[in-house]
Amino acid sequence: MHTRVTRLILLFLFALVLTACGGGGDSAIQFPTPTPSPTPSGSNTGDGSTQQSGNHPSGSGTPSTGTSKLTSFDKQVTLSDTAPYEIKTLGSFHGNTHLDLNVSFGTTPKRAYLLATSLSGASVTMGGIQPLHKKTSRIRSFVGNPNNSCKMIRMEPYLKLLQRSSQKRVANGSIRTSKRLNRLVPVGTPKVFFLSERHTDINITATLRKRVSASTRFGNKTLEVWVADNVYGATCTKAYCLKQSDIDALTNTFLTSGSDNDIYDWVTSVFGEEWGAQAAANYSNLIPKNDTIAILLMDIDEDNRKSGGVIGYFDPKDNYLRSPDLPGSNEQLMLYVDAVMFASGAKEIYSTLAHEFQHMIHFYQKIILRLTGSQITDTWINEMLSEATEDLVAVKLKHKGPRNVDPFDGTAGSPNNYGGRYPTFNQNNARSLTAWFGDVPAYSKVSAFGTFLLRNYGGAKLLHDIVYNNKMHQDAVMEAVHQTANGARKNFGDLLREWGEAILLSDRTDIAPSLPIRYNRGDFFYDSYNGIVYPLGSINFFNYAPQPSMVLSGTAHVNADGIRFFKIGNSNVGKKQIAIDINGSAELTLIVERP
Repeated sequence: MHTRVTRLILLFLFALVLTACGGGGDSAIQFPTPTPSPTPSGSNTGDGSTQQSGNHPSGSGTPSTGTSKLTSFDKQVTLSDTAPYEIKTLGSFHGNTHLDLNVSFGTTPKRAYLLATSLSGASVTMGGIQPLHKKTSRIRSFVGNPNNSCKMIRMEPYLKLLQRSSQKRVANGSIRTSKRLNRLVPVGTPKVFFLSERHTDINITATLRKRVSASTRFGNKTLEVWVADNVYGATCTKAYCLKQSDIDALTNTFLTSGSDNDIYDWVTSVFGEEWGAQAAANYSNLIPKNDTIAILLMDIDEDNRKSGGVIGYFDPKDNYLRSPDLPGSNEQLMLYVDAVMFASGAKEIYSTLAHEFQHMIHFYQKIILRLTGSQITDTWINEMLSEATEDLVAVKLKHKGPRNVDPFDGTAGSPNNYGGRYPTFNQNNARSLTAWFGDVPAYSKVSAFGTFLLRNYGGAKLLHDIVYNNKMHQDAVMEAVHQTANGARKNFGDLLREWGEAILLSDRTDIAPSLPIRYNRGDFFYDSYNGIVYPLGSINFFNYAPQPSMVLSGTAHVNADGIRFFKIGNSNVGKKQIAIDINGSAELTLIVERP
C-alpha cells in the first residue's frame, strides 16, 4: 500500500512538472493538442523529385503527445549529389511541436536554408546542427508577439480621406457641378492651391508653366504643370531651382503625342482611365468627368531637401467638390511632386509619377466603381500595385527603378548594390507582408512581393485583375492569382512559401520555368499587355548590401503573413540532425543548393 501511494504521489508531481513546461514567464501559455495540417500538394522541386505531401510530415517517427501538449516528429530527408537545387516541404505545424530533421546531404558540399512562413504568427527555434549519431536536446520556445514591428512613421496622404469619404455615397443622388471646374486659363496664370483638406490657410501660390494635350485610348487628355513660385526662376528661394527645360522634360515624359511613349499610356494600359462620369453618378459630392490632370511642383513639407523626404503623393481630397466639410479641395485631378528633388536631378521623380498615377486611377477604378460603403483596399495591396508599376515602367523610363540596375541591363547586376528598394528589404525581410506601417521598409517589402508576382503570376494583367475585382483584402490578390496559369487552387500561404523560396534561390538563373519562383533568368522577362511590351529585369537579392537577413541559430518570431530565413550552412556534407521547435502555426521548407 505504501509503495502504491508513493507511486501516485510521484506521478502527480511529474504531471505538475509537465504542465508547468507549457508556458513562459509568470503564466503558462496553453496550447491545444496539435494536429499537423496537410502539406501543400506535390510540385516539381527542380531535380525531378516532388515535394512531400500528406497528413503529417513523413519520416520514421509518429506524432506523440503528452500532458505537456508537445508533439514530436522525426523526418528523414535524403538529398541528391547531382541536382543543382532541391526544395523539400517539411510540413505545416500547429501548436507546440518538436521536429528532429535528419538530413543526408551526400558527399557534395551544399548550401542549405530553412524557410519558415506563417499566416497567424509563430515562434521557431533552430537548435544546434549535429552529426546524425548525436542526439540534440530539445529547446522549448514560446509564442511572442507575431506583429512586433516598427512604429508607423508616416501614413501615405493617399488614404487620409478614404475611410470617411466612401461613407458619403448617395445612390442615384443629384450631381452638383461647379463653374470653377474644367475651365482653362492661360499659361502664366497664378493660382492658390490648398494643401489641407480642412484648412484653406494652408496653401501655396503656383503659376501655370506648361499645358499640353494629346490623343489617348481614352480620348483627348490635357496635362497642366503648375510650379510653386518659390521654386522657380527669380523668385526661387530653394537650394535647387526649376528651369523651364525641367518642366518641358517632365511634361513630355508624362503625356505626349503618339502611343506607347509616355507614363500616361504605360499606366492606363494596365489600370484604365483615371476619372469618368460614373464617379459623380455614384457619389453626389465628387467632381464631374474631367480630362485634365494637374501636376503641382512644390517643395513638399518645405524641407528644402534634395533627398530623404517625400518625393510625391496623390490626395483624393481634390476629387471632391468643395464644401464646408472639405474647404481645401482643389476640385481637379492632381499629383504633387517635390520640386527641389526634381531640380537637383533626381530621376526618381518620373517613377514616382507612375507610382502616384496608379493611386489616382485606383481611387476611381477600385474604390469608387468596384467597392461599396466604407470599403477601401488594404493599404499594402494599393502600395504594392504602385511599387510594381514602378518596376513595370522602369526600363521604359530608362530608369534604374527598384532594382537599381542599369535599365539596359536585363541581368541582376553586380554584387554590393547599395541602392534601390532591396537593401532595405533584406534588412527587414521578416516583417509581416500585410501589416502597413508607412515607413521605407514597408514600401520595400511590398515592392519585393509585387516584383515576385509580376515575374511569376501573369505580369501586368495580374495587376489589372487585382484592381478590377470587388475584393479589398488578400482575396483581391488571390482572385487575380487564381486566373493565372500557375495560380489555380493556390492559397495565400502557398504564395508566401513560394515568395520565400524565390528570394533564397534568386542567385540562380537555372530555376525550372515550370516553377513560379523565378526572380532571375539572367536576362529580361518580357511581359505584354494591351499591345505594350514591358521588359522586367532580373533580381538577385544576394547582390544587394546587406544580403538577406538570416537567423543562424536560436529562436526567431515569424510574423503573421510573414517569412523568416534560417541559415543552416554553406558546405553541408554527410548526415546531420537539426532540432527545430515550433510554437504557433508555421510551414517549414528545406531549400538546398550546390554553390
